[in-house]
Amino acid sequence: MLRFLPELMIMIKGMVTAASTVSYTLGLLLVITYVFAIMLTQLTMPKYDDDDLHVSYIHVTYFEGVAKSMYSLIIYATFLDNLADFCGAIKEESSLCLAVVTVFVGLANLTVMNMLIGVLCEVISAVAQEEKEQLITDKVHEKFRDIVKQIDQDNDNMLSWNEFIKIMDVPEAVAQLDSVGVDPEGMIDFAQDWFQEDGQPKAITFKEFMDIVLDLRGTQIATLKDLMTMQKHVNGKFSALKGRLETIDRVLEDCLDEDTGNR
Repeated sequence: MLRFLPELMIMIKGMVTAASTVSYTLGLLLVITYVFAIMLTQLTMPKYDDDDLHVSYIHVTYFEGVAKSMYSLIIYATFLDNLADFCGAIKEESSLCLAVVTVFVGLANLTVMNMLIGVLCEVISAVAQEEKEQLITDKVHEKFRDIVKQIDQDNDNMLSWNEFIKIMDVPEAVAQLDSVGVDPEGMIDFAQDWFQEDGQPKAITFKEFMDIVLDLRGTQIATLKDLMTMQKHVNGKFSALKGRLETIDRVLEDCLDEDTGNR
């Protein structure tokens, strides 16, 4: 079921990934609730008025003890269940308690809860991008594995330069490269370096080939490794060009020496 419903898998993985962050956020919310519960419990404690014990309505109803105060703050001030009646009853008896509850609503509901929503959205977005990337990678691996098996006539599970050229002649392979944002023509320009080592031809494994293909996607972000690879590629081209120029210089010098000797 999860295989055929990737969106459900993204949600489940997002929930698992965000579990630690959510637990820290809920812990912060509990600490804030505990502090404000103590404050409101103390502010609404029964008081003696002319030797008569005066017990407030909000103390008995909402703030009779720290545990009950935390429950009231979570239900009414965090989840905003019947907040108008809750604040109205507090306003009738104590403007100070109303100010404390207002500050708590700003901290708990408007700040912590919205921060929690933002964290969940960010995590789900990152997990969705990762899952999408994995689906594309698996699809391309499967398609190219079948193509390489057909072309690998010697069955050595290695890919040579001649076999790579044959892959580029397969329309389905070109279509798969386009689907992941790889330019086939640009890939061919870089391909010769993959199948050479110290000027000698070499074969690469299927895994190495797929890693190279996925690294050539246009959506990839350039890293220091990519820059170093590019520098190595350019240095190799310059070294080959320098060697050819030196050869030309030697030939020209030999021609000039022969011409001078003949004269």
